[in-house]
Amino acid sequence: MFDLLLRRARLTDDTLTDIAIQDGKIAALGEIDAPARKTVELNGDVFVSAGWIDSHVHCYPNSPIYHDEPDSVGIATGVTSVVDAGSTGADDVDDFYEITRKASTEVFALLNISRVGLIAQNELANMANIDAGAVKQAVARYPDFIVGLKARMSSRRGG
Repeated sequence: MFDLLLRRARLTDDTLTDIAIQDGKIAALGEIDAPARKTVELNGDVFVSAGWIDSHVHCYPNSPIYHDEPDSVGIATGVTSVVDAGSTGADDVDDFYEITRKASTEVFALLNISRVGLIAQNELANMANIDAGAVKQAVARYPDFIVGLKARMSSRRGG
């Protein structure tokens, strides 16, 4: 017996299919003739897809500039993974990491090369904010969380 059976779900290629879920994972696709604890008849009216990824968000809640909650821009909209684009630097990535563990959305980070992150729109106007050693240490602490580095450069950003 499956945990959940979605009947006549519409895939992104317009195919209609049944989807069986067991232990939170897709267990079967196609025409399914098996019992389930819960069955939802979608009648081809609902699109079903793999979770989406948003590769540019700002979701550090302690940012003085702006942020969105990870789950409001993530799981609530069909986005299962987000990448924060440089909101934090080496000085506050530990705090950000701990906060993101509470989200249902999977959160990754581009670490800002400015150790102070996006505390203002000129984080790299003072190049002394770049601390290569602190960046390397942060990346070493969170190899599965920090997926890249963020350097925001323009005539207004850099010194």
